[in-house]
Amino acid sequence: MTAAPGAPAAPAVAGLTDALLHWRGQELPKWLFVGKTLAAAFLSLWISFRLGFTAPSTSLITVFIIAQPQSGLVIAKSFYRLIGSVVGAVVALLLVETLVQARELFVLALAL
Repeated sequence: MTAAPGAPAAPAVAGLTDALLHWRGQELPKWLFVGKTLAAAFLSLWISFRLGFTAPSTSLITVFIIAQPQSGLVIAKSFYRLIGSVVGAVVALLLVETLVQARELFVLALAL
């Protein structure tokens, strides 16, 4: 049986519509994050296998460690990692330049 064109929707259909709208608003973003994270993890694992890395599982683990549902946190984290890498490279170059003749002191300074 179908409802008349002007009749209100049945309560069961209205409840289902409300549940779907709630799911789309609350749960869908979470499932999309899970799907994107899994896709990134499997892609990194595949790339690691193709490049012949000795421990390709570390790329998979890295994806899950750095995955954050808010993109702002990921961008901030990558920014600070970039700054740390640049500072570390500059310090390493300065250490190589100044301690080129003293191997033991260079290794000790680099370790610190």
